[in-house]
Amino acid sequence: MSRQIWAADTDSRMSDRYRTLFGDTDFLLPSREGLIFRNFTDGSELLESFRKHFAQGEQILLCILETQIGTLSGIDIAESLRSADPELIIIFVTDAELSFATVMSRLQRDVYFLKKPFEDGELLLLAVSLAENRCRRDLPPANPYAEFEEKEKMYRLLAENTADVIWTRDSDMRFTYCSPSLKHLLGYAPEEVDYATEMEDLLSPFSLDAISNLDAGSEIPEDSDGAMFETLRFDQKLRHKNGSDVWAETVLTYIYEEDRLTGLVGVTRDITKRKQATDALRKSEEKLRAIFENAIAGISILNTKGQYTYSNDKLAEMLGYTKEEVYGLNYSEITHPQDIQASRDYFRQLTDGEIGSYALEKRFVRKDSTVFWGNLSVSAIYDTEDRVGSVISIIIDIDERKKIEEELKAALSKLRAVFDTIPGVVNVIDRDYNILTISGNKSFGNRKIPDDGKAVGRKCYDVTRGTSSVCPECAVARVFESGRPETRFSTPEEEAASGMASKIYAVPLYDDSGNISAALELIMDISDLREMERKLQEAKKTAETASQAKSEFLASMSHELRTPLNGILGYTQILRRDSRLSEQQLRAIGTIHRSGEHLLTMINEILDFSKLEARKMELNPVNFRLRDFLSDITEVLRVRAEQKGITLSCESAADLPDSVHGDEYRLRQILLNLIGNAVKFTEKGRVKIKADRYYQRIRFQVEDSGIGISSENLEKIFLPFHQVGNIRTKTQGSGLGLAISQKLVRMMGGRLHVKSVPEQGSLFWFSIELPEIRDESGPSGEIGNKAKIIAYTRSVSGKDAYKILIAENIEKNRIILKEMLLPLGFDIFEASDGNDALEKAMLLHPDLILMSLTMPMTNSYETVRQIRQTPAIGDVVIIALSATVLNRTRKKCSDAGCNDFLARPVRINDLLERLRIHLKLEWIYEDSTYTSVRNTETPDCSEERGNKESESQADAAFLPPVKEIVSLREFLMIGDIRGIRDQIGKIESMYPDSSAFVEKVSRLMNMYRLDELQELIEGYIGAGV
Repeated sequence: MSRQIWAADTDSRMSDRYRTLFGDTDFLLPSREGLIFRNFTDGSELLESFRKHFAQGEQILLCILETQIGTLSGIDIAESLRSADPELIIIFVTDAELSFATVMSRLQRDVYFLKKPFEDGELLLLAVSLAENRCRRDLPPANPYAEFEEKEKMYRLLAENTADVIWTRDSDMRFTYCSPSLKHLLGYAPEEVDYATEMEDLLSPFSLDAISNLDAGSEIPEDSDGAMFETLRFDQKLRHKNGSDVWAETVLTYIYEEDRLTGLVGVTRDITKRKQATDALRKSEEKLRAIFENAIAGISILNTKGQYTYSNDKLAEMLGYTKEEVYGLNYSEITHPQDIQASRDYFRQLTDGEIGSYALEKRFVRKDSTVFWGNLSVSAIYDTEDRVGSVISIIIDIDERKKIEEELKAALSKLRAVFDTIPGVVNVIDRDYNILTISGNKSFGNRKIPDDGKAVGRKCYDVTRGTSSVCPECAVARVFESGRPETRFSTPEEEAASGMASKIYAVPLYDDSGNISAALELIMDISDLREMERKLQEAKKTAETASQAKSEFLASMSHELRTPLNGILGYTQILRRDSRLSEQQLRAIGTIHRSGEHLLTMINEILDFSKLEARKMELNPVNFRLRDFLSDITEVLRVRAEQKGITLSCESAADLPDSVHGDEYRLRQILLNLIGNAVKFTEKGRVKIKADRYYQRIRFQVEDSGIGISSENLEKIFLPFHQVGNIRTKTQGSGLGLAISQKLVRMMGGRLHVKSVPEQGSLFWFSIELPEIRDESGPSGEIGNKAKIIAYTRSVSGKDAYKILIAENIEKNRIILKEMLLPLGFDIFEASDGNDALEKAMLLHPDLILMSLTMPMTNSYETVRQIRQTPAIGDVVIIALSATVLNRTRKKCSDAGCNDFLARPVRINDLLERLRIHLKLEWIYEDSTYTSVRNTETPDCSEERGNKESESQADAAFLPPVKEIVSLREFLMIGDIRGIRDQIGKIESMYPDSSAFVEKVSRLMNMYRLDELQELIEGYIGAGV
């Protein structure tokens, strides 16, 4: 006779779990007969199978049931099974609430309950124990000890094959057994642990007395063998072998015989994940409650009668009640009388289950009887039987929006009045091309648009064109297709028919769902505009013809003038190198050369002006170093100023960007013209160049103490070929310099301004956008051919690396500063708040602290003061970091005790300069020829000339081809400055290995040391490189 255990649950996961537990359990039964396990997901199938197997004499020992299996009740199924086999054991495994009394009244006995969720060991132990007991009734043991041996074997196999740790103690509370699952729970194998001394600490880390006190009046259940049991369940934190904490649940069973404690059985299981899930659920509930209480909307819970059972603070505030006063109110008590019926209808449908939610705009009445509009959203909350148990309500105050809507209606009314006065027609046309509204001047050209009453409702193409279908060019049709505004102009045929030219502009109109529902069409008479355009085209054609003739003339003139100038300037430079000429002859040749250069400059200015007039000049922006650029320009004109006894100075603002993107050549042309004019028109005194930030732009100004300009001439100076001043100064130029500069500044997005007082001086200024360039290639933040900083050396004694503490509350800011400084060899430490910064400063004794001004806990200023008051670290260098650059912020930092201040965003070269100054560093560069900040300046020109030959030999392997150097010399011989620059640019782009050569010739060219440049080039060519 086969013996079977059956289980039934509609959840497939539970079916798989039962199959895993009971798929192979025949070894647990004393009968030694095979045990069969069957699993069901349908109650009807289970009943049919039971009747069939029972009729065949097969024994079903026990049945595990859910309370609902398919369409049948689990209790009804159990009752049907019991009617066939009164000895059948029933175990209900469920998460539903069951009435114990009801179940027992129907099933009488042998009914057991296990609450979901459960541990596998719980069910396995219960089911197999019950099955074994039932088998034992029919199978007496073969000898007096057989039953005991079988039971011991069964329980041992259970203990050793469950994930729970099972352990026992004797009457003296000494550990007598522990299952192998101890290894899984705490990392120890039972044989590793001394039962007498160590097991107590592992499984009962607190006193046994603390958990063994039982109620004196509690009843102790008695089993069939006369033994009595009492259980105690508690959670505790255990320590794993690896040092981690393990949360465990322990169930203690006290065993008594004749009122005497004979032993203790404990089952300990890992509940760490459950504990974590419980904590996470608690935190989630707290978060949801915080959201609920702090929401900007009024949120509440109502029962099915419409009474408020819960409310957040916002709802009470909106209604003018306290939260306690809201409880018990009915929604109808706060609803405007005119909105009550609609509210009742919706609420009834919701509580009857006809709808799951609803939303409407309604008026609410406050405690003080004032009224406000609210947007109400209501949803049903269902109970376990899928019935509406309560209702959640969300109210948003839209009173202000309603007022705006009323204002909008009034504005629309005014807008319609405006439409009726515009010189055109405004139509609203739906997707079927019906005219919905028509406004504006309905009579223009030779067409007469019907009045509203005759046009509204008709097809737009019928009203405007008299056709029966949409025209192919229709702007409204294109709007419906593309979803974008469309514009079209009348065709020649339409203009001939209507006697006017028109422009039609159409835009889409959307409904509440975001779909295009109609289009707004504006039709305007542009006949006069068309006539003006025709005349403009004729004038433009005439002007272009004249401009082309002028351009051809200028090109021809430039060619004819440059040809003799090539010879003049070439030979003057050759003769100036002839040592046989007398000093008088050399001065005469110098005069010829300067005159030729002057003429060449005038030709270039005329050509530039021609390009500007024809709008053919383009800007060529590049990256360049702004401070170096200003220094170069100043040095170019310093000699000329010093020859006149004038002081020439350049002042750059501290916050000026190091590297920018713009047309360096044209900016140089503008500033050289302004500075050159200042030097030319100043006989004594000074010329001052200044550059600083002006909002998001760079502002340049040139100020002199020269002859000045009268007010009537201030506008004239920007006119082409126009000069002001005395006869001598009028003959010193083409009169195009300022005109060209003004146009170039406008191309760059600025405007050239001037202020002047006769006999006191002039001030020229302009501001343009020069985007800052940030180079992330290395810590020096430099571009071009500058060397990269890779480390530092101390200028004072000491071997250890400098320690820098970054006190910054924002992690990404700490990372950026750390990445800037760590590669250079500094020891970097971090602090995230004021207290942390103070503690680490006292612990580490850093050499420098970078202190953010937004530190939490102890604020930054107080942290600095406390550091200054601590003798051991009172002298540490502190640099404040802040995005607020107001003077009062800087002063507050200084008063607190900061040594310096850096504005955010932090520029790495500014940061490194501060470190160099305060820590007295010398930088080590990637290029070994640069070893210190102080060694990067331009060498003395006389020393440079003395080393020309050796430099040429050393650099020969990195020179461009000789033909390129010869071409450079040819441009130099004829004095073609632009040609020289273009040739240098060509060499730089085509021969990158020649960077040393390019740097040398560019430096001499930028300083206009043309004689030295020629000598350098001749040296390279003469050396045959």
